[in-house]
Amino acid sequence: MERFMGLWRGILYHVTGRHEWAFGRCLHEQLNDEDREKEWIQKDSPAYMALIGVVLNKKWLKDVPKFLNFRYRRCTCPESTVYVDTWNRTISDLETFHNHILMYAGKRFAFSSAVYEARTLLAALDYNHHNTRPPMLTKEGNRVYQKIYNKKSSRSSLYTIKSHKSYSYIPDLQRAITRRRLMSGKGVPRKRTSREEDTGRFGLLPPVEPPTTEELLQSQVSRGKILL
Repeated sequence: MERFMGLWRGILYHVTGRHEWAFGRCLHEQLNDEDREKEWIQKDSPAYMALIGVVLNKKWLKDVPKFLNFRYRRCTCPESTVYVDTWNRTISDLETFHNHILMYAGKRFAFSSAVYEARTLLAALDYNHHNTRPPMLTKEGNRVYQKIYNKKSSRSSLYTIKSHKSYSYIPDLQRAITRRRLMSGKGVPRKRTSREEDTGRFGLLPPVEPPTTEELLQSQVSRGKILL
């Protein structure tokens, strides 16, 4: 992160022809100014001030850590640990995972905090276990594709069909649940108490401070609404 930010801010020095500064230097080789056709940007010029607004934009600098975390994913290989560039797939993978959660916790249903957490964890187990499964192949060894028509773009696309899911982790999960229940020495609780940080126990919270009971009573009586 610090290395990237040093190089990013170094753009303001590089464009003026200064390639070494107090806290860093450019990584390129020695430049020959005689072969350079373009002139360096002058400090305090309109172009330089506009560049400062881009490089030192507060919103962009705040989002840089998020970008770097999504930009690279650490993959462990037999030979070494390497970084693999996955930015082009980050957005689509995230949307796929969110759609996968809807299979376990649909938006049309209401779940308690504990149930929703359990369903989300099951969705994550399913997604991680089957995300890297191989594509489905024909008897000849060719991949099986599916055509999908996009009504918005009026175009058809091909998608590779992956092999069927195995759910081989389910027996291990069932054994772990049974073992934990037997070793706990307790029966199945009839009711689970809410955690202190669970906001669901407060019900629907209004965006503003609600009026007092006396104020509501006077308001409803004045409008002819009698409390039964």
